[in-house]
Amino acid sequence: MILKLWGAVLAATMAMTTLTSAREYEVVVRNDIAFAEHDGTKLLGDLYLPKGLDKAPVLIGVHGGGWQVGDRKFYRNWGTYLAKNGYAVFAIEYRLMKPDVKVYFDASPISYATVDKNTTRFLLIYGHEDDIVDPKTQSERFLLALKQAQFFARTIVVPGAGHFFSVDPVDEGFGAYAGPKVLRFLDGAL
Repeated sequence: MILKLWGAVLAATMAMTTLTSAREYEVVVRNDIAFAEHDGTKLLGDLYLPKGLDKAPVLIGVHGGGWQVGDRKFYRNWGTYLAKNGYAVFAIEYRLMKPDVKVYFDASPISYATVDKNTTRFLLIYGHEDDIVDPKTQSERFLLALKQAQFFARTIVVPGAGHFFSVDPVDEGFGAYAGPKVLRFLDGAL
């Protein structure tokens, strides 16, 4: 009887702990924060904060787009989602390529995956059916390079998803598949 009672108390305590850590925060957004200037152009970021959490871990959101297209606003839904769950997000923009400029070694993140620079933790998320970035020749090779350089690297491969799947982490599609997995990664990695 005492063992059953102890089990019930332990289960109740674990449930309360889970509920406390699963708190949803209100979100404060600060748009258009200048963080750098290059060639006379200010680079801006949008900061998504969990209201009332003084020391939230901060994630830097860098949009994709092959150095040709993209915007920090791509993180509008993900920034809000992560801030609601206790993570601050600073979604940044960067200088896009100018016409007729070729970018090779310097643009590839694989070029910087070295053993002496391996303290960053990576979560690589991609769609299994991506028709723009080939999973076999690009995503999986990038993951391999990170692991060979002894980075902490994990993946979320979204079954059936193409390139532009992750617009909203709470929709009923591919983003909803990835959203909770991203939170589990962050909870374990930070």
